[in-house]
Amino acid sequence: MKKLLLLLLFIPLFSFGQTFDYSYSDGQNFELAEFRFWKPSSNNDYKGVLVIVPGFNWDGRKAVLDSVWQSFATKHNFLIAACHFKDYEVSKGKPKYREVSKGSGEVLLTAIKSYSTTVSKKYINDLPLLFFGMSAGGQYNYEFACWKPEKVLSFVVNKGGYYQTGIAPIKTHKVPGIFFIGEDDKYYRNDMIQGIYSVNRNLGANWTLIIEKNTKHSIKNSKILSIAFFESILPQRLSNTNSLLDINRGSSLLGVPEKKIIRSLKELGETDYLTIWLPNEYFGNIWLESL
Repeated sequence: MKKLLLLLLFIPLFSFGQTFDYSYSDGQNFELAEFRFWKPSSNNDYKGVLVIVPGFNWDGRKAVLDSVWQSFATKHNFLIAACHFKDYEVSKGKPKYREVSKGSGEVLLTAIKSYSTTVSKKYINDLPLLFFGMSAGGQYNYEFACWKPEKVLSFVVNKGGYYQTGIAPIKTHKVPGIFFIGEDDKYYRNDMIQGIYSVNRNLGANWTLIIEKNTKHSIKNSKILSIAFFESILPQRLSNTNSLLDINRGSSLLGVPEKKIIRSLKELGETDYLTIWLPNEYFGNIWLESL
């Protein structure tokens, strides 16, 4: 963990590139949906779209200027789409924007399509999506992965407390996800995330769980840990044509937090302990350090 933190401290600042804004209002489950896209000026052969969704009703569009995300996007030939969703007032009785299938998911796809037309690169509309989020943003990410798993390269659930889908579709189990719990966060958030993770992991989901120590409801180290997770996933998920590959479950590693060990599926065999899916040995060691 310390080595990972030190490496990210020395990432250079990026300010080049172009930004494009799109705004939509009065959707079925959102009052406002705004998106800001950023593309590295030196890139044309894009591999995917990094979608950043902030906490409840927050305007996260400034995240396109985050030097860490710009560095990641430039290194891996990704576009960035940073979001701002706003719910209707409770009195209007509208569904929440976290309920992705009711409009807020489609408007993201609409924005990506509009952007691809704006920059005259229609193939962007078909690129896989890589989701990072915090709180309500993590809720959105998870529900999107349940709604359109074929579009999602990987996703982050990050200390959010409300989810519509308990048992995810089988196709979503194949999408690598990383779940974060803040050790000192509200009990209902932690219980909800732990429950969703456990039941779906028991069904074979390719998901990782990290409990951040001495952490309340904050991003803490989840961004840098997510980047390490994403970089472990990318070579296994992206084909030469940018289509998504299923990860060979037989070659993955499993962590057992109760015993603080990592084993292959073959070595571990059947167990009654909660297991943590790990994409490779590199990230497995990071996970061990987090315990």
